[in-house]
Amino acid sequence: EEMKEDFLNWKNRYASMVYQEIVVDLGQARFEKNIRSSFDFYGPVIERSNFFYSPTTKLNPSFMWLEALKREIVSTETKYVSFDIFDTLIQRPFFRPMDMFILLSDEMNKATGSYIDFGRIRVEAEKHCRSLLATEFPSREEITLNDIYDMIAQNYTFSKEMLEHMKKREEELEIEFSYARKIGKELFDLSLDAGKEILICSDMYLPKGVIERILNKSGYRAYKKLYVSSDLHYTKSNKSLFRYIQRDLHCKNPSDIIHIGDNWISDIENARVCGFRVGHVFKATDIFQNDIPGVYSGEAYRNIFIRNNGCADNLRFFNDFVGVRSIAALAANKIFDNPFVSYNELSDFNADPNFIGYFAFGPHLLSVALWIKKLAIERDIPKIHFVARDGYMVKQAFDVINASTTATNYIRLSRRSLILADINDETDLYSLSTKLNILNCSPLDLEEYLSPIIPDERAGHIPQIMKEHNLYYDRKFEGLVEFERCIRAFIEEIVDISRINEYKETLRTYFSQFVKPGDYIFDIGYSGRAESALSNILGYPIGSLYIHVNSDIAAKRQAKYQCAAESFYSFKPRITGGIREHLLMELGPTTIGYEEINNVIVPKLDKYKLNYENDLVTQIVQQAAIEFVKDFYRIFQNRLVLPLDTLSAPFEYYLHFSKPFDRQIFSTLEFEDKLGMGRKVNALTLWNREIEMHDFIDCGGISVRSLPLELADIYEDGLFVKFYKAMNKWFPKGGKLRNMVKRFAAIFIH
Repeated sequence: EEMKEDFLNWKNRYASMVYQEIVVDLGQARFEKNIRSSFDFYGPVIERSNFFYSPTTKLNPSFMWLEALKREIVSTETKYVSFDIFDTLIQRPFFRPMDMFILLSDEMNKATGSYIDFGRIRVEAEKHCRSLLATEFPSREEITLNDIYDMIAQNYTFSKEMLEHMKKREEELEIEFSYARKIGKELFDLSLDAGKEILICSDMYLPKGVIERILNKSGYRAYKKLYVSSDLHYTKSNKSLFRYIQRDLHCKNPSDIIHIGDNWISDIENARVCGFRVGHVFKATDIFQNDIPGVYSGEAYRNIFIRNNGCADNLRFFNDFVGVRSIAALAANKIFDNPFVSYNELSDFNADPNFIGYFAFGPHLLSVALWIKKLAIERDIPKIHFVARDGYMVKQAFDVINASTTATNYIRLSRRSLILADINDETDLYSLSTKLNILNCSPLDLEEYLSPIIPDERAGHIPQIMKEHNLYYDRKFEGLVEFERCIRAFIEEIVDISRINEYKETLRTYFSQFVKPGDYIFDIGYSGRAESALSNILGYPIGSLYIHVNSDIAAKRQAKYQCAAESFYSFKPRITGGIREHLLMELGPTTIGYEEINNVIVPKLDKYKLNYENDLVTQIVQQAAIEFVKDFYRIFQNRLVLPLDTLSAPFEYYLHFSKPFDRQIFSTLEFEDKLGMGRKVNALTLWNREIEMHDFIDCGGISVRSLPLELADIYEDGLFVKFYKAMNKWFPKGGKLRNMVKRFAAIFIH
């Protein structure tokens, strides 16, 4: 039932594709009835689209390795299935095994008020124990947790009680942070279903009882035997544990046993030498780092954390912050739990919306939510209003981690709905030139924006008034002079400015229900218009929280209305708007104004046009991002120190440097911004163009960021830049020839 809607959408699209190929392309109308009845499809044929079929990836041989492993498990030749534990059956949210000791160290320092690096002490003690084992106790192949803490007691003055407590906490943390690896559990359950006897073995210093608790917590039961090196003093790394297992089982033929693990030496080569059959299940973090020979799994990790793709030293942050590494570990464990997925070699994210959502967008949402939480506590903010639609995802993330007294609200407003909110008199109408893209605006559009202050009896005369002022009612303005001439006509003959107070009172009545003094709003940015408009109509300052601002106009508005304001980024990212806004926003209608229905003021919503392909991809990205926030907060709570900017590095990498194959999942996305571009724009085309333009600038080319965006359709592969330079050479700016060309072009372009 959960997948019913998606299944019907797929079925209808597949039926439409078959219909078009047979009935339309081949002209075989006689098969229409059979096609429709076969698919139970009697609705209108959906427009032809190859969205789900155009991205293709060559099947990697590793895909078949998993199927071969499953056949080996169920084979009649297999009597026993042996599993490694850590990174095979069990995962932990740490990129390096020693990362957990940093949390152990934090707990000790919190209890004692000191700054001791107990994690380093713990690691060095283990190394010392192993070196002594090799020289003084060669018959023992493994140390124990007791050995490690005895070594610490010998070399340090910690009390016996303290060390006992720390040892117990280490065991508890190991249990807490361990959870089942899905592919391991799948193979384990397959072995049970096939009637095989299951063995579990591990090279591990932890007590056998702790291992049993970890396995039980993760759902691993009904196994025949558990072999732990700390208990037996045999190890896989020396092959002796495999030989012990064969003796213990009285197994005459070692090939009756198939051993499955992640370590190439201990689990694969050594088991094979001992006569076991083997199955290699790659470690998730190894796949994430693209470290498995012959198996490509993308360069996202290296490009974000190892190579330099900006001014930030992300490698240093990765090495010095366990929080950053833990985010990478969570992503690796989630995305590469099944390490046998085929990966496109022209991709970093495999064009996988789950990967993009969980690893790129999710950490960014978490970092923004943590930033808001910090400010909410510091400033004792009573309520934060997240602006529809751009605040939708950030509100969801903040609600997951919010442990403060700050309440949240989802508020319906938009630039379009508040365009008159800061208008006080007739001359303020000239400020509309800073709110609209006047080259994509006409007198007809102005009539729509100014409708709250236009008397009904004057509305029908507007086309004639425009004609009398030599203005075309439905043609876009040619420049600022013409726009302001039109504004003057509206002021003198059309609008009734006395109505502005009535309109603002309507807004005040609506917003004052829930926006109170001391509240803040969150919006993606960029100019401070929302909080200045609200502050103007409410009569008290409303604080604002932004991702970033685009110019000093935001600061000027904030100063005018005494609005406190903070930005997540202190700079303007190169790629802004577009995909960034889309991923943050609700998939729903925009707010275009407010109206009174049955004496109740409610938001007036525009129509929302469904786009199944885009909405499906976006929902997957957004759901995966929120899943990451929930997973991270459930596992770590407030235990880790997180550099917020670095958490956003994967998202900024995807926006600024991702490969075309990974961007194409948004190829069907179109949006219309009447206050900005004024027309529908393909988001992928615009996104690709922005990246190309910035790449050109980085290579020493001329700056094209100031080019009018409405000319973007003729920009392609640098040709526009060459044309632009040639035009400037042939027709210099300000010259007579250039003005003649412009006047001539205006005849044909309306």
